[in-house]
Amino acid sequence: MIIHFHAREEVLFSRIKGNKLKIKNFLEQKVPIIDYYTKYGLIRNVDANSIDTNVIYSNFKQQLLPEIYLIIGKRYSGKSQISNLLAKRIPMHVINYNEFLAHPSIGKKKTDTEFVINFFLKLGREGQNRRVIIEDFPANKEFLNLFVKNGKEIRKIIYLDADNQVCSERMRALGKDHKGYIGCAQLNKEISEFERNKDLLEYYKKKTELIEVNADSNLDIVMKNLMKSLQPSLLIFSSDDSSKNLKTDIMNVFVKDHGYEILNVSDIINESIQRGTEFGLKLKSYSENMTHIPNNLIIELLKAIIFKEANNKYILVNYPRNSTDVRY
Repeated sequence: MIIHFHAREEVLFSRIKGNKLKIKNFLEQKVPIIDYYTKYGLIRNVDANSIDTNVIYSNFKQQLLPEIYLIIGKRYSGKSQISNLLAKRIPMHVINYNEFLAHPSIGKKKTDTEFVINFFLKLGREGQNRRVIIEDFPANKEFLNLFVKNGKEIRKIIYLDADNQVCSERMRALGKDHKGYIGCAQLNKEISEFERNKDLLEYYKKKTELIEVNADSNLDIVMKNLMKSLQPSLLIFSSDDSSKNLKTDIMNVFVKDHGYEILNVSDIINESIQRGTEFGLKLKSYSENMTHIPNNLIIELLKAIIFKEANNKYILVNYPRNSTDVRY
């Protein structure tokens, strides 16, 4: 992660008593560097235009936090399984909020909402995760408001809407000896409590993007339906040499009028190799030996880019190369 303190040119001129030409040169020279790392979602921009350093520091602390997703639903609606499946598809870290409350530093303070939220945010700022999904949080409006007030806006809240009978069947399928089995009486109590607070869903809709997914089906189907809302929009253009210019013109329309970003996979691979990035070192041996770069490495590289926070619309150039790549 790279923290970029962004201040307008006139703000910098007012703060730095020196050669304005040097400042202009610096601003111009940093553009390609910022653009490169922005492509990989590694840049966190801190608004540094305020004259109040406390405001700038507050902005800075927010940017240290990972991108936040929340997943909520009744017990046995599939939250843990879906969270772990998501973590395999989208680079993210899974946190179970109830397990987090067992942290030794919380102890008896678990009923102190503000302490718990601030401690959680402190761990988030100190961690290395760029994206996290939190299960079973928030429990109420107070928790959500404190979280946003002291931390960062929630990216998305995922609500798994499962029928009571489905939840009961999933619990019974675990078997009474399973550590996650709680019994029908406790399950009914928890479901009733969840449904009493169901008006929170409308509140969440006003605060952020709420994704509601029917969770009654097989969890593979639930996951497939959920990914329709989370997956970035990808366009792939194919053409022969005779229509190359037409393809370029059409792509430019999508960029200018519809907010798409062009990802030339060949350029991305070459840039990664030249800069000696983690992916670049993996790709270098294939490039030097003129061998086919495995699809899993290319997909891993693309996932680091297309699931970044800043954008979700992309045009892929020079990939996929054939039907095998498409199926992969």
